[in-house]
Amino acid sequence: MNLRFNCVCALMCASSAASMGATLRVPQDYATIQAAMDAAASRDVIEVAAGTYQENLTNFREVTIRGASPLGSTVLKNASFGNVAAVGGVDVTFERLEFRPLDSTSNNLQPNAVYATSGMLTLRECRFRDFAKWNSIIRCSRGRIEDCEFINNGYRGGSTLGAAVSCISGVTEINRCVFRGNKGNGGGVLGCDRATIRVSNSLFDKNQANQGGVAWVVGTGKVEILNCTLVGNDAFNGSIASIPGSDSIVLRNCIVWGNTGTGLFFKSTLPPASPAISYSVVQGGYSGEGNIDADPLFVNAVTSDYRLKPDSPCIDAGNNGASTWIGDRDAALAPRWVDRVNTADTGVGPGPVIDMGAFEHQPQNCSADQNQSGRVDVGDLFKFIDDWFAQLGQSCN
Repeated sequence: MNLRFNCVCALMCASSAASMGATLRVPQDYATIQAAMDAAASRDVIEVAAGTYQENLTNFREVTIRGASPLGSTVLKNASFGNVAAVGGVDVTFERLEFRPLDSTSNNLQPNAVYATSGMLTLRECRFRDFAKWNSIIRCSRGRIEDCEFINNGYRGGSTLGAAVSCISGVTEINRCVFRGNKGNGGGVLGCDRATIRVSNSLFDKNQANQGGVAWVVGTGKVEILNCTLVGNDAFNGSIASIPGSDSIVLRNCIVWGNTGTGLFFKSTLPPASPAISYSVVQGGYSGEGNIDADPLFVNAVTSDYRLKPDSPCIDAGNNGASTWIGDRDAALAPRWVDRVNTADTGVGPGPVIDMGAFEHQPQNCSADQNQSGRVDVGDLFKFIDDWFAQLGQSCN
């Protein structure tokens, strides 16, 4: 029995090691990322040490390119005209990398950070910032984007589809990302053409566009936004989205507050757009099940702290059934579905009921809050006295 067990374990370990591939180090083993790529086999991992690397990466294999900790230690820039990374036909993963454009004022030297025409593009814990002279930051047919930041990106003129993420086919899922200060002509953040984009647990903060402060949806595209916070976005047409049809964008369990422009949604042809929004806070009100028009009570909107105060109407007010695929962590990697004791469940589902927005309220571990009301007051003193008399003389194990 022991021999058989050891053999099975050895085979499993060997299989796991084979599936992971080899590790190629830059610059210890290879002077450049491209040199490591050219030597890599399928499923290899290229570990890139801290530093700034100026390359135009092409000829991709099915690899993972991983930077050093913390995020920002490993920076990738384009070396000359061309994308920082041009991927096609293979599945590629980028982890813990910061993408920035070449330090130049020339438009021709600041194209896309990643241009992926086919294959599965996976981004984990990456940052994209200051790509402000060319087109979209990401173009992909299929993608998975997690725990990434998109800061101050986007073409400042002309026609472009999505200042941060542009999808022209397939399905792209985005989770726990921050989009701040991006600016484009069509879609301050997202551009969607014949594609499906699903976004959850993410923050859209102060993005701008001519068409759709957050998204520009064209053709048969569709965008689904779950448990996100959308604040301070602005557009001439549709502070949230410019869309072709009423069912092209769906928002559930969201906070839509402080956005400016000509309406939340814009449709170029009649009838006007009326996307489906439910169990969300919408400033000015919006027809839909579970929607409310009430100050979400952010911790500090001035400093972009969009967590919820203990008395926020967004707490325990979402719809559990609408958030089945968003995962168990919010935008800050804190637990989802956290019940706040003594707050009435105004949402839907067996408790705990999910909060609206990107951030789940996390009760503080306050020992003085005897009645778990979320604050320390005279009620806690009365609760302590009641418990003291009720348990007087009892032994405590």
